[in-house]
Amino acid sequence: MLYMIIEHFRDGDPVPVYRRLRDEGRLMPHDRRYVASWVTEDFRIKHYDPQHAPDPEAWLALDEGERTELVLQYHRRARVRLPNVRLHATIHVIVENQVALGDEIPVRRTLERLRAEGLDRHDAVHAVGSVVAKRIYELLKEGLPTGDPNEPYWAELESLTAEGWRHGG
Repeated sequence: MLYMIIEHFRDGDPVPVYRRLRDEGRLMPHDRRYVASWVTEDFRIKHYDPQHAPDPEAWLALDEGERTELVLQYHRRARVRLPNVRLHATIHVIVENQVALGDEIPVRRTLERLRAEGLDRHDAVHAVGSVVAKRIYELLKEGLPTGDPNEPYWAELESLTAEGWRHGG
């Protein structure tokens, strides 16, 4: 049986825990074995799983190439076949970047609402990503609108529902 340990660090500071780990070892039962960590020694994200929100600060500390590579690695591990895996990963990164910004913009709230409506987190990322892709297409086709170019995006996010996304609308 494989167990996953999720650590929450006091005041968000992992250094004391990893310092103790370095000094005293893993301190786990003898019948358990360590498999892998999702953070590197410098506390950067090492794996991405769209079912679990990455730590916003750690996510935003990565550069775009690292974020995209983490998403690509996830899809390779999951053996997901896509017509354009790099474009798909880029849309994931855009959505995760916007979620990591918190309440500055409505993306995180939209993702939470979609989950409350029954989507798992990965599908909710795809639902928001479909709005991102549509807005990119419209901007490329029509050019920048007068006024705030984000207003139509925010409005579409507000009207996005799990049921509507499931039925392609």
